[in-house]
Amino acid sequence: PPLTCNACAGALWNQENNAQALDNQYTETTLMPYLFCFQSLCYRSRYLGANSFGMTIPSDATINSIVVSISGYSSHPFSVRDSTIRLTKAYNMVGNNLPDTVSWSTQDVNRNYGVGSNLWGTTWTPAEINDPGFGVFYKNYNHSDSVPVFKLDVVSVTVQYTTPQGTFTQITTPKQFHSHYN
Repeated sequence: PPLTCNACAGALWNQENNAQALDNQYTETTLMPYLFCFQSLCYRSRYLGANSFGMTIPSDATINSIVVSISGYSSHPFSVRDSTIRLTKAYNMVGNNLPDTVSWSTQDVNRNYGVGSNLWGTTWTPAEINDPGFGVFYKNYNHSDSVPVFKLDVVSVTVQYTTPQGTFTQITTPKQFHSHYN
């Protein structure tokens, strides 16, 4: 993965590994007012990269869908929106960006991205899903004049796949998080 750049634009994420379980232990980022951005004081966050999901999809499987779930909230109403949510192969972003256009609530909510038979605009093999470089990049921004704190509780991925024995689902959370500049 790319190295963190402490002098680059984008609000930092704090305590990234708190987002490994749905347990009210949060990773968070403080976002400056809309369009203000100087190094780590910025209206947009850096990427929060989650990878090493530990999937064990059988090699004879066909990947049917991938759903990413994020649970979190904003300290200010109508301020924080998704900017980017994309999947990674070998730590590199691929496929479609599927952000939600609705502002995050001030109460902890769970959002699902890629619902349905969605492969995020690319193809997937079991080996790509099982690889530690399979992951999620998430980034958000403040579209208000407030200074909200966005708190993210958990990131999880659900992969539905079919083998000759039937259709199955695996759900897991990442083992590693990283904060990255663009």
